[in-house]
Amino acid sequence: MLAQGTRLNEAHLATLLGVSRGPLREALRTLEEEGLVASSPNRGFSVFRATETDILEMLQVRARLEPLAVELSLQRSRHDVLRDLQECVERMSTAARLNDRAMMAAAHVAFHSVFYESANHTLLLKIWRRWQIILPLYFATHQEAFPSLQEVFHEHESLLSALASGHPDGIHREVTRHFVTRVPDIVAATHRDPNAADNL
Repeated sequence: MLAQGTRLNEAHLATLLGVSRGPLREALRTLEEEGLVASSPNRGFSVFRATETDILEMLQVRARLEPLAVELSLQRSRHDVLRDLQECVERMSTAARLNDRAMMAAAHVAFHSVFYESANHTLLLKIWRRWQIILPLYFATHQEAFPSLQEVFHEHESLLSALASGHPDGIHREVTRHFVTRVPDIVAATHRDPNAADNL
């Protein structure tokens, strides 16, 4: 995964992909519409970098919707949900041990995807599938708010334990806490120098 803010050199990409500049620019515009790429008149295209506002807005919306997805998924297929979450947590453990940020981001998305995929709620699933395109970039910033990837793993291990407890009040409290506990650190991570990223 390219770092957020990485500038995309069109000439280099066209040569690398074996395409002309026209189709490449059209593809980049499509990625921009999907939220994966940003453009500016003076800098051209670059990998989207989540701002403080982007992060806070996403957390606010997910903090409202995800408890519903969790509730519905556990009501419908509790055993399967807990099994799938455990598999994601195990992948997070591996990513932490290898210090593999891309693997962790993928496992992080997969963990939360379990709720929406299992909730049997058409609108929630549509919203989630739209988010899945951009969430790896958000979660990459989220990871920067933790001292280490091991902490990301432990956070989700604790969340899984709360879900497995079966106590509705405890589950709701833990899911809500999950979205607010790291907000100051996540916001701080969005203010790190975006120009530190490499160019492609």
